[in-house]
Amino acid sequence: EQISLFDAGRKITADDVSRYLPDAGSEYAPAVAAGELPHSYEHEREILFKMIFEMRKELDRLRDEIENLNDNTAQPINPIKELQKDFATQPILPAHSHTSIHSVADQPDEQTAMTLEDTEKETIKRSLERNDGKRKKTAEELKISERTLYRKIKEYGLE
Repeated sequence: EQISLFDAGRKITADDVSRYLPDAGSEYAPAVAAGELPHSYEHEREILFKMIFEMRKELDRLRDEIENLNDNTAQPINPIKELQKDFATQPILPAHSHTSIHSVADQPDEQTAMTLEDTEKETIKRSLERNDGKRKKTAEELKISERTLYRKIKEYGLE
């Protein structure tokens, strides 16, 4: 920058450039203080180990507190899943029923599966009748795809 300001308009030679460059001496070399030893990281290392040890103690303390909280929480006497199982196995009977609970509960589960199929078949049949046999409208009403409706019609023999 100095060359362009002070020597503007004339030809710049190597001698001109060398006047503006600093000497290759030790002007910019880093200074070493007399008697200074190389830096030791021993103190920093000791502090880090101390911090890690304290963090480990805190983690152990937190684990113990969490375990104590888990031990002190109240557990339900009858978990909800067990109660649901009990209600699912007991049929609902009228107040003055003469049927024993055991005879109703002993009925085979196959009848339940057939009832679902029969219900589905009847629903499709009624929907087809309401929509004058138009399958697209029936599928929309039942909120199923047309392909599923065709498959169900064929499966149940409703053609």
